Amino acid sequence: MTSQPLKVIIVGSGIGGLITAIMLDRAGIEYVILEKRKTHSVIGSAIAFTAVVLRVLEQIGLYEDIHKISKEFSRTTISMQDGKVIGVLDGEFAQERYGYYNEIMARPDLMNILLSRVDSSKILMGKKVLNVIEQPEDLEGASKDDLSKWVSVHCSDGCQYLANLVIGCDGAYSAVRQRMYQNLQSKGIHVPKIDFAPFRFDQHCVVGVSKPLDPEVYTILQKPFCEFDVILAKDYSYSIWLMPLNNNRISWMINGKMFTPQAANKKDAKKQLEENFKISEWGPEAAEELCDKVRGFTCPYIGGTIGDLIDHTPKEVISKVMLEDKMFETWHSDRVVLLGDACHKVVPFGGQGATQAILDAVVLVDLLHALPSTSTRDISDAFKKYRALRYDTAKSAVAASRQGGALFSAKGFLMDLLRAFTFKYMPRWLYLWTSDRIQASRPIVSFLPPVPDRGSVKSLA
Repeated sequence: MTSQPLKVIIVGSGIGGLITAIMLDRAGIEYVILEKRKTHSVIGSAIAFTAVVLRVLEQIGLYEDIHKISKEFSRTTISMQDGKVIGVLDGEFAQERYGYYNEIMARPDLMNILLSRVDSSKILMGKKVLNVIEQPEDLEGASKDDLSKWVSVHCSDGCQYLANLVIGCDGAYSAVRQRMYQNLQSKGIHVPKIDFAPFRFDQHCVVGVSKPLDPEVYTILQKPFCEFDVILAKDYSYSIWLMPLNNNRISWMINGKMFTPQAANKKDAKKQLEENFKISEWGPEAAEELCDKVRGFTCPYIGGTIGDLIDHTPKEVISKVMLEDKMFETWHSDRVVLLGDACHKVVPFGGQGATQAILDAVVLVDLLHALPSTSTRDISDAFKKYRALRYDTAKSAVAASRQGGALFSAKGFLMDLLRAFTFKYMPRWLYLWTSDRIQASRPIVSFLPPVPDRGSVKSLA
């Protein structure tokens, strides 16, 4: 690690930002988090972690607490709205092959754990980023050489913060990314047009977590493992995901096709974006419309309906979100770098976005810990290595999330055949081979004592 103190600004206190902060703390690197919200209001449904990230979460001291708030995953049952089962996907083999069961938890519970591990004085709330300036010119008494070692972040409250580098963990509509792209262009550096194109989305969803339920009525809650249920509408316009959690709660997610399809050409892109955002509003009214579409669907846990489960969910924890995805080509400038959704947005089925953000943090913090100096050249080189190491895997994750969404929503005879093969007729050897490829790399950081690779299928990293 460099003998010169390294100072980092993290923008965004979501899962990616907090995990990055915890890793920086373990690496002995100074940081501060700037968060635009004034309070930590956590909404969302369930989130799932697999061995891909559970190993490093154990290494940085989070696994034990995460395990306490989680339920271990055993299988997923896919059925139609009339109750006909299409197939069952097994997950009980995960611990033996990869060292961990998949863990399912409520997103707010996870956020509470992460927040408890970060010094609250290092999280500055109400800090909406307006500008990010590399090599600021207004540092009093600083030499030209000193100026080249800093980046300044300017917030809407008039405050300015200095660091050696900035990590943008501020989500799909990242202010850090916007400012970084503008700064690159002002210097004559090419930014691909695709980085400015609208997000791709053709679905929206409503998520929620029920209040504690009676396990004598919802008997699925009595089982020690979590068993997913995915219910598909007969025309595939809607799907419902049910995930039993600990403390006798059920997480649910309703996915619906967008009323306006993906634009076929650039000319229609702007109009499509405007139409999609008309139905992308957050709040009870926007959520209620989609909930009403599936209220009559049979609930697989009791003789009632999905509407009964929705009614057992506090309205303040129900939210509507867009299922969007995009792969960005430009991830960094000399002293500003993007992480998680800010540079590769996946459709958020079961925590894939959080998983990719954690994998980003593993690589990035490892490189920062090994920095020989705080010079622009060394930091820029580290960012280049970070993108090179993460780009292909992240791009594959974006593509896989897109394909997964189609598997549950696309219509047609060929898609029916694909669903039947995937959910019902896939040979077990092929299913395990596919799973092994997904779980092949379970990376850890190099600057902490390693944790054992307990699985019978050893990690490639």
